[in-house]
This record gives sequence, C-alpha cells and structure tokens, in this order.
Amino acid sequence: LVTGSNNVFYNSSLFNNSTITVNFQDHDSATVIKSIGGTDVLENVQGVHGTTGNDILNGSPTTGPSGTFYNSINLSGRQGNDSINGFGLTINRVDYSSATGAVTVDLAAGTATDGLGGVDTLLNVVRVRGSNYNDRLIGSDRNDILETPALGSHFLDGGGGINEYRFSNNN
Repeated sequence: LVTGSNNVFYNSSLFNNSTITVNFQDHDSATVIKSIGGTDVLENVQGVHGTTGNDILNGSPTTGPSGTFYNSINLSGRQGNDSINGFGLTINRVDYSSATGAVTVDLAAGTATDGLGGVDTLLNVVRVRGSNYNDRLIGSDRNDILETPALGSHFLDGGGGINEYRFSNNN
C-alpha cells in the first residue's frame, strides 16, 4: 500500500496577519486551528505549509503503520517565527525547500533561520530538508536525517548519533 502526498497550503493572501496551529494525530490526519476563526480537519494529508505569521506545527506523535510505505509528513512553517515539534520521529520532516535564501538549521540548539526572514524554534526534530541555496544543516546527538538538494554548496554536520545524509534534485 502506497499513500499519496497531499499538501495543504495556508500561505494565500486570505491568511495575511494570521497564524495556524497544526496537530497531526497520526501519519495522515490533522486538525488546524486558524486564528482568523474555524478549525479544519485534514484526512489523507502528508504536508502542511504555514502562513506568514508565527505558526505552531506539531507533527505526528506516532510512526506510520508497519508493513506499508508512507510519505513523510512535511512541516513547512514558511515565513514568521514558527514553532515546530517533530516528536523525535523521522516521519516528521521540517521542510525549508520553499525558502528564497539559505537556511541555517541547528537541531542540537533547536533553532533555524528559515531563509524567509524568520527564526524558527525546533522541538524534538531529527529530520530536516534544506533549500536550493547554500545551507548550513547541523544535527544533534540523536540519529538525524539531513536532506538537501544537489544545487548549492551546503555545509552538513551530523553532530552525534548515527546520521543519514540525503542529496536529491527533487527538492
């Protein structure tokens, strides 16, 4: 069984000067509370892209079902000073592929400059995808996954743990 890769974007002009709080319940369902009012229930979704405000994005507290292939949950705060919780699971990927400049991510310190002018707080994040620019990705003492496109000149430091580096043109 292979699931699709469905994404929800909250970065339209309708969400200017607003924020969202995302809570994934498992590998493909979440609720989104919008500061402009209302709550969205998302099913069969593997990615949420935030507003220009200071969003809170909480990934899945559980892994995907065993014996099946499932996509990562992409948590992309986009602009703003976002707070992102990965629950220490590699199913949750903090995604900076839409950045318009280089990102600096330090998983040990729990911080990231998002390439769009914001500084994000990263909680229990062990997997990150960088941008097409000259990124600096630093791991923690955990077993991290650092992903980056082939474009750009990147600096990768896994920190401690047993780490995995992934290079791809599919950013």
